[in-house]
Amino acid sequence: MINIKEDTTQEIWAHAEDPISNDFSSFSLGRNNWLPLWLYVCGACEDILDEKRKAEGFYNMENLRYTEEQSIRIAKRLDECLKSGDFSKWVKDWVGNSSDETFDARGHANTYIVSEQDLQAFINFCGFSGGFIL
Repeated sequence: MINIKEDTTQEIWAHAEDPISNDFSSFSLGRNNWLPLWLYVCGACEDILDEKRKAEGFYNMENLRYTEEQSIRIAKRLDECLKSGDFSKWVKDWVGNSSDETFDARGHANTYIVSEQDLQAFINFCGFSGGFIL
């Protein structure tokens, strides 16, 4: 888990185009959880996401569509990264040597948190969404 002190309750929402199961009809995550997760997704899926999608994913303002093929490719890539330990390594590298896994970015009062559970939930959503709008 990563913490970068901030006080924001805004949520990021994604809506499935044609979910295989109603359990995956939407995905939401608090902004403070979403931002570091999306940062990781951009790096792990740099050959899947174009620059507009990478940038817009941080703001969730244009309601960009992801096809079923794109969402499945994202899910497979992230699942590989989770299983290989790449995500855990990225979290540790990002946190640095902090024993409490807290990272204070340039002294700002922001708290960002990312966990394997958040990544797994996004993997599940992408894999079973049938394509989605973010």
